[in-house]
Amino acid sequence: MTVQDIENALLAANFEENIPAHLSNWDGADPALVQDVTSWVCGLRDDFFGLVRDIADEEQISASMAIYYIEIKSHWIALNTRMNYQMVGTGAADVSVVLRGSGISTFLAALEPLIAQEDVEAITEFLSEPIDKKNWSGGESQERLAA
Repeated sequence: MTVQDIENALLAANFEENIPAHLSNWDGADPALVQDVTSWVCGLRDDFFGLVRDIADEEQISASMAIYYIEIKSHWIALNTRMNYQMVGTGAADVSVVLRGSGISTFLAALEPLIAQEDVEAITEFLSEPIDKKNWSGGESQERLAA
């Protein structure tokens, strides 16, 4: 896939119009917040364009797209986790978190067709696996902090 193919596909998603139209439907979606989230998602897209333009090698672009997808998908998972805990804790999620989660979902939906389906499935499975705390060094770090 060429840089131009990628840019054409993501520009065809028309984030500048589609994201505000979608986000405006949420309760409490202030127009300024909707614009901020739209700008943020467009910034993610533009950063991605910079990445693929700098690489320009089709094989490396495919690998880098998968890495970028992991980054964005991880951010989406973190936003969803935050929303869920807010809902459990207070009965409502922060509208800015909800809108960013929804906006980043739009970006992921546009990015996924550019990545091999088996790669998307493997990444999704990897990111949904619980961490084995026996083998996770972060668990040891937490214990050291508590000591």
